[in-house]
Amino acid sequence: LNRALEELRRITRPGSNLFLISDFQGFGAAGEKHLFQLSRHNDISAIQVYDPLEQQLPPAGAYSITDGRDRSLLLTGDQAMRRRFQQNFASKTALLKERLGSMGIPLLQVSTVDAPLYYFRNLLGRRK
Repeated sequence: LNRALEELRRITRPGSNLFLISDFQGFGAAGEKHLFQLSRHNDISAIQVYDPLEQQLPPAGAYSITDGRDRSLLLTGDQAMRRRFQQNFASKTALLKERLGSMGIPLLQVSTVDAPLYYFRNLLGRRK
C-alpha cells in the first residue's frame, strides 16, 4: 500500500477526487506521509474492505485452515482469545480512523459479504 500511495502521489493532479480502497494491512508511516501530502490538495475517501473473520472468529470449534501449502488446526473455543481477537480488530480500526481523521479523510468500512453498491451510493451521497 505504501508504494501504491507513493505512485498515486506522483501521478495525481491537484483537485482530484480519490477513492482509496484497501484492507490497510500494509499501511505504515511511509504511506501516511504520502497520504497526508495527497490530502492537502485532493478530496480523499478511504474505504476499508474487511472479511468478517478478521472482526470476529467463527463459532467455537476446531477448524482446519491452510495457506495453500501448510495446514493447521484453529481452535476458537477460548473466550479470552475470542475477546482479544475482537479487541485487536477494534483497536486497529480505531487507530486507522484516528490517523485518517487527522488528515480530514473519512473512513468507510465495507464487509466482503455485503453488496458494495449500497456502500458506494451512501459514500457518493455524502460527498455532494
